[in-house]
Amino acid sequence: MFGEVVRHSIQSVLVTLDGDGDVRATLLAFGDAYRARLLSPEGLAIFRTMAAEAPRFPELAKQFFRQGPYTTRKRLAKYLAQAMEAGKLRKDDPDFAAEIAHENGAGGGLLPARLCP
Repeated sequence: MFGEVVRHSIQSVLVTLDGDGDVRATLLAFGDAYRARLLSPEGLAIFRTMAAEAPRFPELAKQFFRQGPYTTRKRLAKYLAQAMEAGKLRKDDPDFAAEIAHENGAGGGLLPARLCP
């Protein structure tokens, strides 16, 4: 049963990255959507549940990470790589840039919100 909850929860943290136009506007919209998902009551509950149950269900925790946050970060890396190839961004390592942007998107206020219901 917990596995089914995890599979359903994955969908609630995925954020799409839409935008063929302005890179800045697209990235800001992505950051806003991602942060809103993480800080929503459901997003916070998922984090707290996964943090509490990961030691008992390590494979489900890995699945959640791979299919949730990791998938979102890979989508972001793909978008950044395309923007770099199109000359809209300076060429660099899109995976590293996505990792930094992904972590910054969850920025200030996230840890206190996750730990203090």
